[in-house]
Amino acid sequence: MFATFGLVVNLIVSSMLLLGGSAVVNAITGMNIHAASFLIPLGVCIYVILGGLRATFKLRWCLAGIIATDTKTVETRIVVLKDWELGGKYF
Repeated sequence: MFATFGLVVNLIVSSMLLLGGSAVVNAITGMNIHAASFLIPLGVCIYVILGGLRATFKLRWCLAGIIATDTKTVETRIVVLKDWELGGKYF
């Protein structure tokens, strides 16, 4: 029973991510949503085949590092600049 629910949830979330990514590609480039829905997974498959699964994990690690660096930068600005103003010259 739980495996069925897990499979259904995985299918729903994957569909939402794919359709959301296709909508973003459509909004930015004007590409057809159906074409984007086909080309996004195809691009991911080609990336994994050419670079291997290791490339996927390395990219994920790099993106996590960028997010952590940005978070620390904003945190430092808030702590150091005590009289910061939201929407001021620093943000």
